[in-house]
Amino acid sequence: MAAPKKMPPWLVAVLVFLLLTLVVAVATLLPRQEDSLQLRSVIPDVTFEDFPAAPALPEVLPPAPDRAPAPAMLKPRHGVALILDDVGYDLEALRRILALGVPVAIAVLPDSPHPGQAAEMAHQAGQMVMLHLPMEPDTAKYRDHMSKAFLRVDMDNEQMRRTFMQNLSQVPYVEGVNNHMGSHLTRLPAAMHGLMQVLRDEGLFFVDSKTTAHSVAAEAAAAAGLPWAARQIFLDHRQDEAYMQHAWDKALACQAQGASCVLIGHPHPETVAFLERQLGGNGGQLVEKQLTLAPIRQLLHQPRSLNASATALPVAR
Repeated sequence: MAAPKKMPPWLVAVLVFLLLTLVVAVATLLPRQEDSLQLRSVIPDVTFEDFPAAPALPEVLPPAPDRAPAPAMLKPRHGVALILDDVGYDLEALRRILALGVPVAIAVLPDSPHPGQAAEMAHQAGQMVMLHLPMEPDTAKYRDHMSKAFLRVDMDNEQMRRTFMQNLSQVPYVEGVNNHMGSHLTRLPAAMHGLMQVLRDEGLFFVDSKTTAHSVAAEAAAAAGLPWAARQIFLDHRQDEAYMQHAWDKALACQAQGASCVLIGHPHPETVAFLERQLGGNGGQLVEKQLTLAPIRQLLHQPRSLNASATALPVAR
């Protein structure tokens, strides 16, 4: 039997090179264990909901169906305002945000472990306190875990009012409200108009978190004559550096264009660290790319019936 022919050295070298290239490519595509273990905050999964991108609302909103036309509104000042949502779980994260010394509205969850303490910390730091109001979402994953703090689609106006007032009693110093989740409830005009009547009775403003592009919450707030705003930028839908930097660049572009934008973030460890890198130690301004945050009250659309110099409804709680 004839001995098998040996492969020429150059062919062996080529095959080895191809094999190594294949191994490197496979290793690159497979997720590393440390990459798959994302850092988690102490906020539970049920605290979050997907936030689709939503276009900015028009300056002039159409009147609500079968209702009187919305009151004329004064345009807000230009700037970028930051709201920190889902506060009341991680007090250390809140302390780090407050230490930055920049304007930030602190939106406290009423069913969190520390709503009163979180609101007190924000108030003592001179920051605005908001009620982060739980509302029924579309997603079954979250809807099946709603607490008694949630406003639900099967509630009548009186049940909604009682639930809202119970939530409000958990959070002192509240000046305004924005929705937590709510991709289902905020698209229902009747529910939103009923809620905005309660907010108007309490002297509160409303910021639409825009958890769905079909939300009518801001329109209902305007029709009720409430000061209102709506989110344009979501900082940390994903908590990786590239995503947050892209969102931050949008905020910089908003400021450069002289527009008015509401930026919403959460007390994730990654988000807190990102904000510290962007804002820490420089009085809220970057050296190379300056972003000066404005209080949310400066970005509210105000009814013309209010004093034009007012920046928020006077509220003492």
